[in-house]
Amino acid sequence: TTEIYTLSLHDALPIFQNPENKKPERQKVQVPAEGISIQLVIDRSGSMGLFPMNNGLRINYVKYDNELMSKFDVVKIISKQFIAGNENQKSNNGFAGRWSDLIGLYTFARAPFIACPLTLRHDLLLNYISQLEVVRDRNEDGTYIGYALERVILQIIDTRSKAKESDAYNIKSSIIVLITDGEQAIRQEDSDDRHKSLLPTEVAKIAKENGVKIYSIVIKPQVIYDENGTAYPPNRVFQNADFSTDEVREAAELTGGKCYIAKDGNHLAEIYQEIDQLEKSKLPSKKEIEVHVEKENKINKKEVEKIELFLPF
Repeated sequence: TTEIYTLSLHDALPIFQNPENKKPERQKVQVPAEGISIQLVIDRSGSMGLFPMNNGLRINYVKYDNELMSKFDVVKIISKQFIAGNENQKSNNGFAGRWSDLIGLYTFARAPFIACPLTLRHDLLLNYISQLEVVRDRNEDGTYIGYALERVILQIIDTRSKAKESDAYNIKSSIIVLITDGEQAIRQEDSDDRHKSLLPTEVAKIAKENGVKIYSIVIKPQVIYDENGTAYPPNRVFQNADFSTDEVREAAELTGGKCYIAKDGNHLAEIYQEIDQLEKSKLPSKKEIEVHVEKENKINKKEVEKIELFLPF
């Protein structure tokens, strides 16, 4: 069985509601008392996925560890390793995991979506990442980077306030890791909307004022492949393959962060590793709290959707 820990209102903010009013067990556990808040902001627009060609073969694969996969799948795999660590953590090519840090997930295309609020329950976060898919509906497609960043920054500010009020967790610093494969692209019908048409550099000023650092990762492969492994120059397949990265670069640098260009899956892993080293948490202090423990056989999607904004455990 999976143990789902629910903190009482007197200790911190709740994770799950208990509609059946079951009397839960109480148990003392140790949790990190401080760390970094990290918001992953992942582009799930259609260009992150695969496309059919005229010959029926799918294209837009990149290579990661000599395997062909979509850009989106590579991002999911490496993001999960960044959060949870992997077996190569003692080598130069691995991750030790971010177990003491609050981590959340936003995705975006035409609109931002909070896939998982900032939480120490990384098992839930990993489950969400596994379920992510690129958008299929053309009406939902787009690359609204500024709009997504604005929503994320507002959530970070709100979470800091809640953490301080509840004394549940001390957020030492806050960063955003933005992953996209294109420049901002706003539909004509949304161009007059102040929020949807925000530029990344405009939002970066808000981030800077609130001490939030942005790391921008742009996936811009030098070569893409079809499912048979045949290589193609991207500009032979996409009209906008040589898109500008100026906006996301300037946004990152304005906040004291950095912009990276990932040319393939292995390079993306190296970039994540650099960010992992740049934003290291010190050995965290711990505190003991008393929690309600409810045992369930599994965590299903309906249960996960009950998560509230701030998840301290």
